[in-house]
Amino acid sequence: MLRSFRDVPGPRGFAAHWDLFHRRYHYGEVLREIGVRYGDVARLPIAGVKTVLISHPDDIHAALASKAHYFRIFGQDVLRRLTPWGLLATEGQIHDDNRGKLMLAMRKVLTRRVPEITARACRRQLAAVRDGDVVDLHHMARSVALDVAASLLYPPADDDESSRLAHGDFWRLVSRKSAWLIGSPTAIQWGVLMASVPRTVRIVRLRRKMRRQVGAAIARARLRPRGGPDGDLLSLLVDGSEIGGPLREEYLADNILTMLLAGYETSQNAMAWALWEAAGDPSLQERLAAEAASLPDDPCAHESWMNDAHWTDATLREALRLYPSVWTLSRRAISDYRIGDYVFGAGTVFLTSQWVTHRDPRWFADPLLFDPGRWERERAAQVTEATAGRVGAAARPLFSYFPFGGGHRFCIGKATFEFEATMLLASFFREWTATPLPDCDPRPEFFITMRPSGPMRVRVRHR
Repeated sequence: MLRSFRDVPGPRGFAAHWDLFHRRYHYGEVLREIGVRYGDVARLPIAGVKTVLISHPDDIHAALASKAHYFRIFGQDVLRRLTPWGLLATEGQIHDDNRGKLMLAMRKVLTRRVPEITARACRRQLAAVRDGDVVDLHHMARSVALDVAASLLYPPADDDESSRLAHGDFWRLVSRKSAWLIGSPTAIQWGVLMASVPRTVRIVRLRRKMRRQVGAAIARARLRPRGGPDGDLLSLLVDGSEIGGPLREEYLADNILTMLLAGYETSQNAMAWALWEAAGDPSLQERLAAEAASLPDDPCAHESWMNDAHWTDATLREALRLYPSVWTLSRRAISDYRIGDYVFGAGTVFLTSQWVTHRDPRWFADPLLFDPGRWERERAAQVTEATAGRVGAAARPLFSYFPFGGGHRFCIGKATFEFEATMLLASFFREWTATPLPDCDPRPEFFITMRPSGPMRVRVRHR
């Protein structure tokens, strides 16, 4: 017999709503507790919105990829207030037009400038470190991520410290508020905005400042000669000769802002957690340093080196599994939708959570343990099976691990992130050993992205 939303198991009543609000900065843990207790399809206590947590990889695969046409992005009303025509805030043909040109531009930027820019950013950050210093790994990752993102997006003449600081401050402020604005009834949204008027005013001012900076950079890009744009995203999108025509005027500024804000924040958090976990494991540091010893000085040769840096890759994979920067993705059904014996009406919101599924013991042994070795063992097993001409029967489901999302909205910055994160890990542990300070214990906090609750301080020693 078919069942409906009201039959879905899950916490109910005022106590459940209060618990969710009271633990709002630990939202991921609440979701995980609900998933463990109530199963792969669980009702969430969110006022005014019928919301279901889906945790099984097959259901996630359907919502994000194979049946994505049944859904729309949830919370776009808030995203459109920030960047109305940005990639994250649009659907349908507008989204496809934006994405196609952005993907072509990103590929060209990746091949032309990413190696050089990433190497320079890592050198610049590590040059200030001295033997015995106390270093905040999150701050280091933030500086590298902002440096790389700004250098990739803007021509050198438009890439200045003022722009980077404005973008960084804006995202830090807005992410704390937007986590509660997305999907909330209008009355709650206004309450959130008015609860801290000074912060709201600062967000508005920073947004205006950023738009002025981006608008001025676009105007300067239009004055440059055509037919040979620099290897930066803005020049490629304005010129358009290498990507099938320029990006439409009304989309330009919003997509530049989207690429900077989304790219820098997610990268810094993932890199910081990878550095932090490695700092707590001396044997892992030695493995990373041994791989980094063969890191070539020529940035153009870095990609070839990365193909053999298996422990560095495994460390990043494990950081993305245990601490996914994008820890939840939401979709709203545009028609009736069925999962198993349940039929959900149009308007139902389906929440998928990397934080929940990545920590499921069905897919990962000892799921709460930071163990890069699991990826090395998996890689070795795949090599053995491929050599024997067979496919492993016990392979994990496709969407048991999805730190970059999936389907036609898969993160277009994945390759760039992997390059900068790999280079930072290798560059850091090639030169330094790190020991966490005893009084430093950062915990995950859940906003639009999942970030550490405080500094990640370590004491470094030169190798």
